[in-house]
Parts: sequence; C-alpha cells; structure tokens
Amino acid sequence: MSKHDKQKYRDMEEASTDASLSDTEKKKKPFGLIAAAVLVPILGIYLGGAAFFSSNFVPNTTFDGKDFSFQKPELIAEAMTEDTLSRSITLKEIEGEEKISLHEELDYVKSAVAPEKGWIEGVTSWTWPFYFFRQNELKGRVEVSYDKEKLDELIDELDAMDPDKMRKPTDASLERKGDVYEIVPEDPGNEIIRERLESALLDGIESNASEINLVEADCYTKPNVYRDDPKLTETFEKYKSVNFQRISIDMTGATEVLETPDVIGFYNDKGIDKEKIEEYVRDLQAKYDTYEESRYFVNSYGYEIEVGTRADTYGFLLNVDETVDKLYNLMKEKKSEEITPVWDSEGWTRLEDGSDIGSTYIEICLSDQRLWAYSGGSLVLSTDVVSGTLNKFDTPRGVFAILSKETDTHLKGQEKLPDGKIEKWDSFVNFWMALNWSGVGLHNAPWRGAFGGGIYQSNGSHGCVNMDYSSAQYLYNNFPHGTPVVIW
Repeated sequence: MSKHDKQKYRDMEEASTDASLSDTEKKKKPFGLIAAAVLVPILGIYLGGAAFFSSNFVPNTTFDGKDFSFQKPELIAEAMTEDTLSRSITLKEIEGEEKISLHEELDYVKSAVAPEKGWIEGVTSWTWPFYFFRQNELKGRVEVSYDKEKLDELIDELDAMDPDKMRKPTDASLERKGDVYEIVPEDPGNEIIRERLESALLDGIESNASEINLVEADCYTKPNVYRDDPKLTETFEKYKSVNFQRISIDMTGATEVLETPDVIGFYNDKGIDKEKIEEYVRDLQAKYDTYEESRYFVNSYGYEIEVGTRADTYGFLLNVDETVDKLYNLMKEKKSEEITPVWDSEGWTRLEDGSDIGSTYIEICLSDQRLWAYSGGSLVLSTDVVSGTLNKFDTPRGVFAILSKETDTHLKGQEKLPDGKIEKWDSFVNFWMALNWSGVGLHNAPWRGAFGGGIYQSNGSHGCVNMDYSSAQYLYNNFPHGTPVVIW
C-alpha cells in the first residue's frame, strides 16, 4: 500500500469512530431526561408528604376505634366532644329496651389525653409511606367522667326497676291437667338484681359500649328449676306411670288427702314401698288417736279439766296393719277413692281442738257424787249417784263408752273378806250399761234408799255408778251404744 493509500485508510477509521461516539451520546441524553422527569416529582411528593405528616396523622392512624388518617390532632378533641354529646347506651331487657343519654342524664364527658410529646410522638414524618401498609394506633388515652350519684338515681328510676312491674321467676313444675300431669316450663320473670345491673352499666360506660344485653350480663334473678332439670324429668316419668290418683281418708271430723305427688313418695326403685306407707299411717295414728290419751274437757262447773287415762274405753284407736293394707291395695290398683281407715275403737266425733267427746255425753263427778247428761249440748238429766267404795272399790276415772246394754239382769261377783272368807253377790238391776269389760257400769240400785253425799266413802258400790230407777231408765232409753261417759 502506498503512503497515500495508508493515510486515506487512517482518515476513514477516524471518521468512523467519530460517527460511533456521536450515536452513543445521542442515546444517553434521552435516558437522563426520563430519569430526571420521574424522580424529581417522586422526590417532591415524598418531601411534600414529609412536610404534611409532620403536623398531620399518617395513613391508617386510629384512636378510640376511629380513623384519623390525614387528619390534624385537633380533630381528636372535636371527636371527643361529638362522642360526649351523642353517647348513649341501650339496655336490652327481657321485655323491651331503655335508652340512656349519658351526657344529658349523667353529666357524661369524654376527653382524650395525648402522650407527653404530643400526638405525633413515635411517628417520623420521613417514614410516612410505610404507613400505607401498617397500622398506627395512637398512644394517647381516653378519660370519661360522670356523676355517680345521678347514676344511682337513674338506675332506681328505670322502668325495669319498677317494683310494680317486676315479676319473680317461677320454677318449672309438674301440674295436673285433667287426669294426667304435664311439665309446666319455668317463667324467667323480669326481676333485676340491682347490683349486677349497676356493675354492667359501669363496665359499659368505661368500655364505650353502645348496648348492654341484661340477660347476657346475668342481671336477672333466675329460676331454680328448668324444664330439663333431671330430677323434674325423672319425677315426671314416675307421674306418668301413675297419672292421676287421689285417695281421700276420712278421719272423722278431719280429712287427709293423698294425690299423685304424695303417692309417688311411697315408691322405691322396686315399686310401692309398704314400709313407707306404714310410716305414714303411724304418723296418722300419732295425730288422730285419742284412745287412752289425755284431752281437755269443759266440765259442768264451767272450767277446763284434763281427762283421759289408761283405763279409757272411748276414743279413736287406729288399726295400723289393716289401714296399711287398705292403702297399699288402692295404690297398687292405682284407684282414686274416698275411704275410712280401720279403727279398733272409734269415737263419735272430732272437734277442731282435737277433742272427741262432742256435745252428747254423760259426765260424773266422783267427789260431788253427781251425774249430768247432755244431748246436743243441752242438759237433760242431773242426779245424785253412789260410786265405788272409797279406797276399796274406787270407780275408775277416764273417758268411757257405753259398750253394752241389758235390762232385767243380774250382776254377780265376789270378794275376799278380811277374815279370808269369800263373799259372793247376785244383784238384780233393771237397767245395765257397761263401761268396761271388767264389770264397771251404770245401773239402778233397788237396794238403796238414798244417793249422793258421802255414802260412797264407806258404803259405796263395787266400782259401778249407782242411781235411782228413773235416772237409769232415762239414760238407758236415750243414750245409745258408744255414748262417751266422762268420769273425773
């Protein structure tokens, strides 16, 4: 290659290199302009945001359950004022509801207290973009105040606290419907427990609640027995096996009634428990027996005395075994019936005070040797008598019944004399009325010419009560078997 050609080649290379550099420079200039166009606005937004959020809350800022994003701190006070004026609590009651306006009725005031370094404390404005993706819960606190005396007054004035409108709860129970029993559900009532209502209100005010369900807050008195109570349902199953049963027991002047609930009490796991029935009948015996028991009696002189001894032959004496059998058979057959118990001895009547003597009876005073007879409360006979010889054949005291009656009969007996001899007697009487089974009775005494006074002290009877013919005849004809005879 000639010198001239080499120079020409060198010039062409340099020209090519210059052209290449020019294209690269041309490409670099648009890229820089684009980058600057993007970054400058972002930087501006960022710096503007940093300036804005130095005095305003960052995104996702909350306080007391409210969103204060992008807001100034002063708005918190405004929100507290708004809450103060609008704050109310609705009480959801069993029967209705009541609304309480706290500010109006309790002088309620709600306020916010900022941290020492202000509401923006802990939030660097330079990091504001990150709060688009995270929460910022402000660190201040809420304070509330209200008049507690007014709260007490308000509670007492609530419609739900009106005593006239309160209804106590009732337990679920078994109730007879015709001839069967059914479970009657419990009634929750609406009786509020004041202390619990007050506690629920205090908690609701402090926790910023808008509604309090008084049932859920356990403010009501509750029934003790619910319809699904195991004991109630178990008893119900037993009742179904018996359905309705009513046994009415005529105790003469008084009535004892056993219905299904009582009858069920005589059952055990195997069925009817006869021992339980016996316990019940023995209770009846203790309550109603008067035989050989003391009771009060108003005598012919008008004062009350106590009569009744172990010698009695009048009164009520229950036969426990036969009465138990009678009740057992009724329960076994599940029958409803009115029955009389089985008496070994039965009085004429039974008064409210427990006395069984009534208004028709014969009364004898041994110390006065006097007999009175009453029919329906009226005195129909008053006569002198001679009773058993004093300290030898004393007439027994007590309440007796006329057990048997005979006319024109002979009274026979014997006694051992002091000299050892046996003296027998055979006395004819026109009217004989036995008082016991040992030979003591009422009768006329044809062998006597006088009655009353002190005759009985040395020349009395062998224990009987002697009287004149007409008196004995009147008693015999007008006072039947079973008439009570009170001797005192």
